[in-house]
Parts: sequence; structure tokens; C-alpha cells
Amino acid sequence: MGARRVPLLEIRLPAGPEAAEIARAAIDRLSSLAGRRERSFDLRLLASELIANAVQHGTKPETTIRLSVTEPAEHRLRVEVEDEGPGFTAIPVKPPSHEQTSGRGLRLLSALADRWGIDHTPRTRVWFELNLDAPRQTPQTQSAQVTPHHSATHRNTPV
Repeated sequence: MGARRVPLLEIRLPAGPEAAEIARAAIDRLSSLAGRRERSFDLRLLASELIANAVQHGTKPETTIRLSVTEPAEHRLRVEVEDEGPGFTAIPVKPPSHEQTSGRGLRLLSALADRWGIDHTPRTRVWFELNLDAPRQTPQTQSAQVTPHHSATHRNTPV
């Protein structure tokens, strides 16, 4: 299968607790993920995290969240989650304590995505890319900290 510029998936999600579940069900139907169990899990997890952040920080109940999945290059998927929120600048943060129930989303994004970033259009768009043929990164091969900035692209490179 060659690269596609048209979305493999594009849906508007309600800005509520059901959004991540709806997104995971839609992602599960993507044929590009067939036979790629580990990377499929990563894609579902990261999309769920970004959608949960959009529900919590970026939307009002009457607005929607846009989820888009494209294939910018062969065997590479790009996921975008867009909301109405004001956006953010993620800076290096200390790991959450074991007692905290949140605060791990951007760390997961940094650890599992091959590239990711934050774009500001009229809305806020957080995106990530996964190379479906690449093995999952390990602590020895991933970036050591979360350091995104507005309209920036971040690559996980060996340290």
C-alpha cells in the first residue's frame, strides 16, 4: 500500500467521557494495523491519551474533537487530535508520583511515538507519527525528557 494524503479515518467526537472509546473502536477498523499488534496498541493508547487531554483541557461540552489518521509515508501513520482549547507549551516535567492518577500522557507520547508535535491553527492540534514497521522504542533508544513547544516537531532520537 502506498502513502495516502487523504485520511484513513476522520471523525468528530463528542467532548465527553465516551470520546476515547468511540475513537478506539474506529481505530480498530483500520486495515493498516492488521498484523501489527504492538504498534496497534501504541496507536490506540496514544490516541486515547490525546483525546482524554482534549476532553479534560481543550473543549466545552457543546464542542467536538476531531480525530484524523493519515498515512503520510508508506507504513507510517499520523494521528491528529484537534480541539478548541487554548493549547499549551509542554516543558520538561518531573514524573508523576505512583499515587497520582494522571500526568503521564505526554511522557507516553514521548516514549512511544516516533515523532510528535503541537500545532496552533485557530484550534489546537496535537499529533504523532508511528512507523508501523519499526519496533517499539525502549528506554535505551528513546528521548529522555518531554520537551515540546508550540508549533514544534519532536523526534525521539537515541541518547
